[in-house]
Amino acid sequence: MVDVPKRNLVIFDCDGVLVDSEYLCNRCEFEALQEHGCTLGRAEYGELAAGRKSSQIDALLRERFGLELPADFWEDAAKRLEHVLGSELEAVPGVTAAVQALGLDSCVASSSSTARLRLELGVTGLLPLFDGRIYSAEAVPHPKPAPDVYRYAARCMDRTPGQCLVIEDSLVGVQAALAAGMRVLAFAGGRHITPATRERLERSGAHGCFDRMVELPELVASWAGHEV
Repeated sequence: MVDVPKRNLVIFDCDGVLVDSEYLCNRCEFEALQEHGCTLGRAEYGELAAGRKSSQIDALLRERFGLELPADFWEDAAKRLEHVLGSELEAVPGVTAAVQALGLDSCVASSSSTARLRLELGVTGLLPLFDGRIYSAEAVPHPKPAPDVYRYAARCMDRTPGQCLVIEDSLVGVQAALAAGMRVLAFAGGRHITPATRERLERSGAHGCFDRMVELPELVASWAGHEV
């Protein structure tokens, strides 16, 4: 177990960091969008959607591509995704051992709803690691890239931003963590990450980029004692 100051806190994004869900989510939403005339490629859609709530994606599709979706589109897409998550979702390889090896407190802060977070963590067996320490952007005024959900998680865990290290997989998530005054590591090991995505994460301002969860405990050890 890594020896680090006990007041330090690791804050995990969920989708694409703890659970390998972004690939599945992008697949379901992309298939549904094609049924409504969307001409984006799958990789392009994945870049647009990464780390964003459905309302943000909807606004971007309207603004950039003039795509007007039915009022019930995201509700139907969510139902399709829920079925897929229940049958196909897996934890990111090595994440359970990595979290257990940290030797300090951790929590989840995500743009996903609390219900979806509990579903994903439950299906993958990760819920016991974070139960009672799951924070959704539903509870704050603004989603990522605003810093609200990360600041909220820190307050709930009685920590200052300088005591927090965020693990993210998206550009908007990295931006949110930096805006919150926290250090952030970019995880590029999910199935949704392309070489171009990884390159952008490396240039995002994150304090490091890694591909395997087995690397995380030593990265945390290197971070211990740093202040933003």
